[in-house]
Amino acid sequence: MRFQRQPWPIFHPADHPGNSRRSSGRDKINGQAFGMNPHARKERGNMKGRSIVVMALVAGLVLAGLPGVSHAKRTLDLGDPIGGPPGVAPLRVAMEYFAADVPKRTNGEIVINYHPQTIVTSETKAIEMCKVGALAFAGTGGGLGTIFPNTQVLALPYLLRDYAHYYGVVRGPIGKQMEAEIEKKHGLKIIIWLEFGFRQFANTKRPLNSIEDFKGLKLRVMPSPPLADMVNALGASAVPISWAEAIPAVQQGVVDGLDLPVANLISMKIYEICKYAAISNHYFGPQAFVANLNVWKSLTKQQQDAILKVGLEAADINWKMMEKMDLDGKNQLEKHGMQVTTPNLAPFKEVAKTKVYPKYYATFGQEIIQKIIDFK
Repeated sequence: MRFQRQPWPIFHPADHPGNSRRSSGRDKINGQAFGMNPHARKERGNMKGRSIVVMALVAGLVLAGLPGVSHAKRTLDLGDPIGGPPGVAPLRVAMEYFAADVPKRTNGEIVINYHPQTIVTSETKAIEMCKVGALAFAGTGGGLGTIFPNTQVLALPYLLRDYAHYYGVVRGPIGKQMEAEIEKKHGLKIIIWLEFGFRQFANTKRPLNSIEDFKGLKLRVMPSPPLADMVNALGASAVPISWAEAIPAVQQGVVDGLDLPVANLISMKIYEICKYAAISNHYFGPQAFVANLNVWKSLTKQQQDAILKVGLEAADINWKMMEKMDLDGKNQLEKHGMQVTTPNLAPFKEVAKTKVYPKYYATFGQEIIQKIIDFK
């Protein structure tokens, strides 16, 4: 119930019942009480009505703060630095679902303004804006580990077997620990764990059938040290470039190629600039959407629960779309004219374990890496 604020009744001392003199026989002149103005009786009679109105208003204000009673509508901005084409890019589809469904689940109390690659195109900028409250929600893009170093262990190449493995880890104790650290250190609340799926290499120079074919290539990578280390360990040169500049860098020959999930290779039309692709599955792209912690705490428990539930549903939409495209990745890319290779991945995994993982034992601890590997 929502109450419109009414002007408070103004009481004067003479209006208060306790301040009006009791009438007595000697106070009466011509049968009327002496000492009262002609309207006193009327005012005294109206006092009960006024008191009832005041009590009703106070009760309304109290009820407005109770669970189950509708609150004033709030509009919250969600900045997505990646976005992608509507109806095609899984992340875009998932976040549009999130933005559309949150108002329904909160009885219209929370409205999400979704900004796909408009307000911000930089992952770092999006998170900074969220930290200061310029955005209520923001996406990390693929640079999750660079922004939140404690999550970078998830970016180790060939660490995650499949989608179920990833979501089991981030929705379990390991993920909860990461969330708690991010809240404490950054003042941000992870509301949705998402992913970009498994990344594949695409380039303009030659087919990639083995590790030897990587030598001499310059490949754009997102700002992720483990990914850069993997590319360098394969014999190529990793060139960290933000997503906003990635495609122009390939078009202009600054780099020879890049890596992206099948879904993004198609939705971003990478097949128009890169002739070759290799199904390498070398990197699983964890990412997340976060909320400004102060904004989050200002929401009711019911609103928070609704947002988290819709967030899980949005993540599952993204998961199913990405997994489906991965399973049919080779055919999908070949339909768009790319020459696709499927190299033996055993040597790639060996490079990751022997040349990349040891660099991060001191940073993350060998125990946590092994826990993730062993997670069932």
